[in-house]
Amino acid sequence: MELTLAFALSWLTLISAACLLTWSPPVRRWSARCRHPLLMAVLTAIAVRLVPSLFTLPPDALVRFDHASYRLVADAVMARHDVYDLVAPGQPPRYPYLPLHLYLFAAAGWLADHTGLPFLLLAKAPAIAADAALAVLIALGARALGRHADAPALAMAYALNPLAVLITGYHGQFDAVSTAAALAAWLLLLRGCSWRAVAISAGLLGLAVADKTWPLILLPLLTLTVRGRDGHDTLARRATYLALAAVPPLGALALYETLVPGGAAHALRVVRAYHGVDTWGVSALLTALTDPAPSSPVMARVDATASWLMLTAVAVGSLIALRLRPGPERPAVVIAAAYAASVSWGWNWLLWLVPLALLSRGWWVPAFLAAGTASVALVYLGFGGVRWGFVELTGTFGPVVWFRWAKLALWGAFVLAVMAAGVRGGTIPVRAARGQAVARRPAGRR
Repeated sequence: MELTLAFALSWLTLISAACLLTWSPPVRRWSARCRHPLLMAVLTAIAVRLVPSLFTLPPDALVRFDHASYRLVADAVMARHDVYDLVAPGQPPRYPYLPLHLYLFAAAGWLADHTGLPFLLLAKAPAIAADAALAVLIALGARALGRHADAPALAMAYALNPLAVLITGYHGQFDAVSTAAALAAWLLLLRGCSWRAVAISAGLLGLAVADKTWPLILLPLLTLTVRGRDGHDTLARRATYLALAAVPPLGALALYETLVPGGAAHALRVVRAYHGVDTWGVSALLTALTDPAPSSPVMARVDATASWLMLTAVAVGSLIALRLRPGPERPAVVIAAAYAASVSWGWNWLLWLVPLALLSRGWWVPAFLAAGTASVALVYLGFGGVRWGFVELTGTFGPVVWFRWAKLALWGAFVLAVMAAGVRGGTIPVRAARGQAVARRPAGRR
């Protein structure tokens, strides 16, 4: 059955309203008294993503490119062909990630061939399960941060989060898998830096990187977060963290090399060269102001500096984060810095920040969740990601020019957020030093 615009909008409205209701005082009190709130959150997360996954998308849905890619990757893996050869001229590569998640696509393909179950539903299953796991991890994180009463509501808020439902349930992108592993890695270090916690956290972060590469931006921050007991053996623990975090990506490359000789080097070339499919940041600003051709010297110069911009942003973001108090704002700042520095974009990338936003406090949390959800909903249901809603309702392509500037405003908000975090991080040590100085003064001189 084909997904209609009416159902997509109705489902989005329903889960958005339910998500908002999770923060109403009556619902929060009820969820706090519920005997199995996390089980309810898990079942809800699976259900609200499973329903849209059962529909067939229209032929002109842009996300069908990714859906076709999943099947092509599955077939290539089962035939022991190089999946990184699946590149058509003028199109992005079909699989621009390290060689790990491709085995899940292959398993989905094998099951679909032998059971008759829909391949796309099986391909989405790991991401749906990871989204359910994220609801649990958010609750555990809330408890670790001392927000015990909020934990059930936060878990349900993520289960019903429309941004996550659009990305996982409709699109089928698997960012939830790497996000869950990266969040678990951070939570382990938040609770302590024992040798066991260091080893497990490093392994989880390595798995996250092997699955979808982007959690690599968190490696400097998490490594520098590791500390030894009473200041001893900190360097050894950090070195161990780096070494163990490298094991899953290197293991995935080694396994792929045994299956496809020469495939590991090819994989690294494709991963390194890949950018998002949409313009963003500086490239989007230049496009809005001057509309240069994609092959113009200016755009080529922007693309050439993209890697250095990202490395600089991750370094600066990590330094800013380390000056903040331990909490979800630390990794959130690094991710926001990566958003600010990127010159290309994938709307599914917004999912990385959602769990940390729910665990954070401050005015920026509802602002980000509202703006991110509205943007993803417009892209997926209005501008052809899933449905061409503006074309269907108005007979035009909709306010494309307006949305171009709205996208720039969202990018600018990330830039300002990182700058504000830098100012805030700089004032915390100053306030602490002043407090210590006041405490050392004699009572009569205060």
